Amino acid sequence: MTVDRSSRNWPFIMEKKLQIGRSVRVRTITTGREGQASGWGLANIGPIADVRPDMTIIGFINDANPVQLTISQAESNYRAMIAAVRAKAPASVIYLATFSQVMPAARTSPFSNLTALDSMLPNVASSEGVGFINVRGAWGDPTAHADEFTEADPIHCLLSGHLRVTVPVVSAAVAALLDA
Repeated sequence: MTVDRSSRNWPFIMEKKLQIGRSVRVRTITTGREGQASGWGLANIGPIADVRPDMTIIGFINDANPVQLTISQAESNYRAMIAAVRAKAPASVIYLATFSQVMPAARTSPFSNLTALDSMLPNVASSEGVGFINVRGAWGDPTAHADEFTEADPIHCLLSGHLRVTVPVVSAAVAALLDA
C-alpha cells in the first residue's frame, strides 16, 4: 500500500493555524508510527509523558484490525496510556480521538472492528474523565469525497481530506484550551 506522505503534515498545518492571533506558543509533537496499534502506543507512551505535554491526543485506527489485537486489549491499552500520562503530566488535558474515515471496503477487511472501536473510545473517554474528538464521525460518507482517497489506499485520506475535516474538527476541540 502506498501512503500519501504529505497527508501526515496535517498536525503541523493545524499548529500554524492555531498559532495565528495567539500569544501562547503552539507546538506539535507527533510520535505515531504507521501501521501500529495501541499496544505500540502503550509501549512508547513514556517519552511522550516525560515531555509533560499540556495536551495529549491518543488514537489508533489499527485497533480496529482484529489481527493486531482485540477491542478489549485496545481498551486496556487506552486506559493504561491515560494513566501513564496522568502519572507524569497530571495537568495534561487528554483526548482520545478517531481521525480518518475509511472507504467501505476497508471496513470489512482489515478494519472489521471499526464499529466496536468507535463505540469503545467515547465510553473509555467518559469513564476516565478525558475528552473525545470524533473526527471520523464528522466525515460522513467517504464515498461522497472519494477524490480524497487513492485506489491504492482506502484507509489514509489525502491531505485535502485532513484539511477539509480533521484540521477544523481537532482545532475546534483544542482552541478553547489555548484561549483559556
